[in-house]
Amino acid sequence: MRPNLNRWLTTAGLSALSIFLLPDARAGEAAKAGATMTVNVQIASKEQRKTMTTTTTIDRMLKGQCLMEALEPTQVGWNGVSAEQQAAIDKSHADADAFSKEYGPSEELGNQIAAAAEKCGDDQACMMAVAMKLSQNSEIQAMAKKKDAAVAAASKLRPDMGPARYQQWQPKSCTGTITANDTFIVDDPGGEGGMDAYKETKRVQGSAAVGPGWHGMSIETDLVAGTTSYRMMAVPPVTIASSSTLKGAGQEKVDVIVDTEMPDTVGPLKGVLGKQSTTVTGPSGSLGLTWQSAR
Repeated sequence: MRPNLNRWLTTAGLSALSIFLLPDARAGEAAKAGATMTVNVQIASKEQRKTMTTTTTIDRMLKGQCLMEALEPTQVGWNGVSAEQQAAIDKSHADADAFSKEYGPSEELGNQIAAAAEKCGDDQACMMAVAMKLSQNSEIQAMAKKKDAAVAAASKLRPDMGPARYQQWQPKSCTGTITANDTFIVDDPGGEGGMDAYKETKRVQGSAAVGPGWHGMSIETDLVAGTTSYRMMAVPPVTIASSSTLKGAGQEKVDVIVDTEMPDTVGPLKGVLGKQSTTVTGPSGSLGLTWQSAR
């Protein structure tokens, strides 16, 4: 019933009791929502694994480019509400309860207004008749006398969530190419007398374009802390030519990332956009990540 209650209070001339939300403060130099920029990204994937009979060397590179679009800056980022923001929200709730007791209608009057709203529905004439009747109510008249104080108190109810410091960028389109220079060696001497010995060297070398299903990345900048974070999307595998000392020419399905796990979020990295790089290590190799943005 609260929306109807607010409607009746407004009709009765007490719209000042509503809580007015102030425009968000901005932080730093945010891009205009809808602005675009190009981001070049490289993922260098290197792995080295060796057993008694096999040696695997992975050397792969993704070179991609995404057209990114800016979203409206927000006060809450990927990590959710901060402890300070949650404290501000809790205080706002407590202040709102106190505000309601000080400036809002009594429970009895509130029930009367709710019942009238239910009865009238969308009948404007009925609403106006009830509003005229309410204007003669002594409690409503007392509330009207406190409306200036109510406006001042209401302006302080909105929790201080800080500036709109986080700006996200979403991909509009992405293209990329995966290059591989891998070597797989098997050297199994077999059993006694060389029985079941097996030797093969296979190389996967070449490049192939990533399919249209790749969505690149999402980016979040913190315009107060001066940092950038990235969420990389999975890169679809490509098919690249291979050659084997035993089986001759062939083809291999190639993922740019093998054993090293890409974190859900990379960063925050120092600096807002521009050129940034970092390395992610895994059990048998690493991912070298580089981004270069141009607005």
